[in-house]
Amino acid sequence: MDETSGGSSDDETSAVGGQSLRGSSIEIDGACQHITTDGFDFSFTTAKTASAASSFGDFGGTWNNTWISLGVGGGTFPCKLDFSGNSITTTCPVGTKDEVFSGSPLAGITFNYDGADTVSGVVQAWAEFSATRR
Repeated sequence: MDETSGGSSDDETSAVGGQSLRGSSIEIDGACQHITTDGFDFSFTTAKTASAASSFGDFGGTWNNTWISLGVGGGTFPCKLDFSGNSITTTCPVGTKDEVFSGSPLAGITFNYDGADTVSGVVQAWAEFSATRR
C-alpha cells in the first residue's frame, strides 16, 4: 500500500482494476466498481466509534460498517463489529427477500484467533481472509 498525501500519517491506499481500499487506524473504506451481469458493484465505509482494550491493538473498540451494494438484493446495510479483549463479535441484520439474500454481506462473518498473531475467517463462504501481526 502507498501512503496518501493529505490524509493522516497512517492512511494507506491501494487501488487495482476498479477496486480500491483505504485504511487508517480510525477508518477503512473500500469499493469495487467492476460491473458485471451479476451487478458486482459495491462500496463500504467502516469507522471506529469507540476504543476498547484489545489484543488487536488499534483495532480495539467498536466499528460501524455501512455496505452499499447495487444490483440484485442491493441496498444500504449496516453492521457493527466489536474488538474487545481476545474476541471479535458482529451484529449485522440479515434476511431474505424473494429468496434472495438481503442484508449486510458481513452477516455471518466468522473470526478465528490463534491467541498469538493470526486472525482468519470467512464471510458467508464468498470471501476468506487472514491477517498476521508483524
